[in-house]
Amino acid sequence: MKTEQGRGIVFYSLTIISMAFFFVSGEISRNAYYMLTYISFFSFAWLVWREKKLYFYWIPTLVLLLGLSKWVWAITTINHQLPLIAEHYKISGKRMILGAFVIYCVYRLSPEWRLPARLVQVGTLILCLTIFVVACIGIEQVIHTGERPKINSDAATSGAYMFTVLSLVTLWSLRRVFPRHYAAPYFITLVVSFILLGVTQTRSAILLFSLFCIASMLHHIVTTPGRSRLIWLGIFSAILLTGIFSLSKYSDQLFDRVETVKTEVQQYSAGDPSTSIGGRFGMWQAGLWAFTQHPWGQSADTRSLETKEWLDKHQPKNEIAYLNIQYHTHNDLVESFSLQGIVGGMIMLGFFLGLLLVPLFGKSPRYEALLLAIPVIYFSMGDSQFYNRESPYFILLVWGYFMMTRQVKTEHSRHHD
Repeated sequence: MKTEQGRGIVFYSLTIISMAFFFVSGEISRNAYYMLTYISFFSFAWLVWREKKLYFYWIPTLVLLLGLSKWVWAITTINHQLPLIAEHYKISGKRMILGAFVIYCVYRLSPEWRLPARLVQVGTLILCLTIFVVACIGIEQVIHTGERPKINSDAATSGAYMFTVLSLVTLWSLRRVFPRHYAAPYFITLVVSFILLGVTQTRSAILLFSLFCIASMLHHIVTTPGRSRLIWLGIFSAILLTGIFSLSKYSDQLFDRVETVKTEVQQYSAGDPSTSIGGRFGMWQAGLWAFTQHPWGQSADTRSLETKEWLDKHQPKNEIAYLNIQYHTHNDLVESFSLQGIVGGMIMLGFFLGLLLVPLFGKSPRYEALLLAIPVIYFSMGDSQFYNRESPYFILLVWGYFMMTRQVKTEHSRHHD
């Protein structure tokens, strides 16, 4: 029992360190993640030796298959012109393969863990602190450069996607770990997160997080007793006004980007594909056509030729699609089908279905995991999250975090049980 207690503390601590430093120091985050995966691999080997069998869990299995599909494709295809694509998938695939051992061990061992309540509280506060630090850094970048903050990523969008996930898991943790005193830090964290997403001008992240903010506030107001309801309604209004005032300097840029969505759809409908949305539509169509030409998979070099041939024939004016299709198709399903073929595409689809269905069904539904599943699937429909070398392992860390924090018996969960 003491061994499992120590193992649980190590798993949880490394997960928190890797998640927190993901947005501040990629090197520290990756090193903590690799330490966690190595410990998990040896723990997995010990479990197999002790139990003389393997247990089947959907998510670890799908993660392993997804990682293998990316890694095997990367090492078996020849990409002379676009070697970076294979390199990205080789790294992300390797990290997912290693992450599968982490998730398996969490599923198998966490019911035996008894994490100290204080450790879980400290971990939650570290995630809160991370949000504030990242927000300060991002806002400072905007003030000094006038450019969209990239949040420790090569693109503002990728950083905003993962920051949205971090915000959602942190808000859930606050409510779970501090059931009596969560309200004030919860909504302050919510507003700070929204401000940062606002200055990134990432429309899909702003939309999703806005819907969550509205639902969260309405739920809290409805479930709060009479007198407290009026008090919190006043606090929410004050926090909302503060957030609006903080964003006012950048409101023109933010609303311009929101307004361009309508304009771009109208332009595309009128036959003009030279917009951000038109570029995505063009890449998806070209990628699917490339898949029909090579249903069992192809190299990145071949796909680039196939997709550009389709664009030349059907959308010669779609410069955005033509420029970006050489990297990825801005959709993880289209990306997987067009490169890894039927097998890789079906694995990707299965992984998304697993993320969505596993939290809803089973002996103990884990609805909180939808806070990860919905953003990942939603963002992957308009971008390629699994082409990014960093995002996949962060997604696995968050899933493991949900499973650990949900299954362990902290002081608070024992009290409520």
